[in-house]
Amino acid sequence: MLCKTTNIQFQKYGFVYNEAFNKKNKYIYKEIAISSHLLTTMFYCDKEIRVESANFANIVVSKDLHQFDLFSIRLNLIIKPFQYFNIIPQNKKQTVKLIIPHDAKFIALNLMKPYIYRPIVPVLSIPQIVGCYYNIKKPDYYFRGEQHNFYELTYIDHGSLDCFVEDTWYTLHADDLMIYGPNQFHQQKVGDNQTCSYLTILFEMDINDDSKLLNTVFHLNDNLHNLLNKLSLTSDKQNIYSQTLMLCYLQETIIHLLQDNQLQKGAPKTPNIQEYRYDLFKQIAKYIDENINMPLSIEDITHNFSISRSSLQTLFKTNVNKTPKYYITDLKLNRSKKLLLENKYTVTEIAYMLGFSSIHYFSRAFKQRFNLTPSEYSKLVYHQQESLSQQNGEK
Repeated sequence: MLCKTTNIQFQKYGFVYNEAFNKKNKYIYKEIAISSHLLTTMFYCDKEIRVESANFANIVVSKDLHQFDLFSIRLNLIIKPFQYFNIIPQNKKQTVKLIIPHDAKFIALNLMKPYIYRPIVPVLSIPQIVGCYYNIKKPDYYFRGEQHNFYELTYIDHGSLDCFVEDTWYTLHADDLMIYGPNQFHQQKVGDNQTCSYLTILFEMDINDDSKLLNTVFHLNDNLHNLLNKLSLTSDKQNIYSQTLMLCYLQETIIHLLQDNQLQKGAPKTPNIQEYRYDLFKQIAKYIDENINMPLSIEDITHNFSISRSSLQTLFKTNVNKTPKYYITDLKLNRSKKLLLENKYTVTEIAYMLGFSSIHYFSRAFKQRFNLTPSEYSKLVYHQQESLSQQNGEK
């Protein structure tokens, strides 16, 4: 975070003052034009120097030309003697006034390595979502393939999907995601005896390097899963900000994919204590998954794993940023969504199959999570399947 020159940290280099300096005698008034974010020189003086007319600029300061500090200029400045400094504009070209004692030794020194100011600007932007579709495909579905000028995101909600990109087949399972680049030829197919439901998003994106996004299968964590769920729910809303929200959710998803990819490549070895805690979390998560059809309680977990309730809370907060109770309910609701897709059971049967205490509690929790009641979701799936059965070969 950038500090201002009014911050106490700046006082080792100089001070601020309000009123303009009006003494003409014994001072040289020098105007310098600043327009670049790259510095190749630094100023140095053996007397105090005043800097005026530099609001909305930054000052780079150093005591040894090895360590540099950056401050946002507020008010006029007095730079102490024997400091190295220079000015960088925050956004556009401007002129800064230096007031130098007449008998001072004022010089500009070349830097061994240029100093570059990097403003806060986006490294990628998504100007448009071309299409957003939820697809439900029957067994043996096969799409012959296409290529187009957009990026395409495929996120698997249920089942598995085989995707062919650049002479390679990839298999995507639930919570997996893949992105095809512009003009990348891709095919899709669903295997025997299974259905697959997935989200497709076509979008434009301005990015310098997309190599870390393409030809890669990402398995999403809960945070990214929730972002895509918000995007999907927002696509059905009719207000003037919904489309902008969708762009924000998608852009945040892409940024997290890039960040997580970078962190995994450069991550240091995890300490043993963290490995133990993560292994314990995985064991507990597996236990919950295997017993999800039962009315599972927090006391069951603490008893089976000889762990205190507070330690369990910390373990889940650290690994999934959820309470254990919320994690269990969320898992049950996602499982109920898959059961509804199979169209084999009634809503009441699914509620009791997953250990919900009542149909009313199940419906209320489902509505809060997916913005639809189980019955509404079941009808939506049925209508989509009916519509898709009338289409042949359409992606």
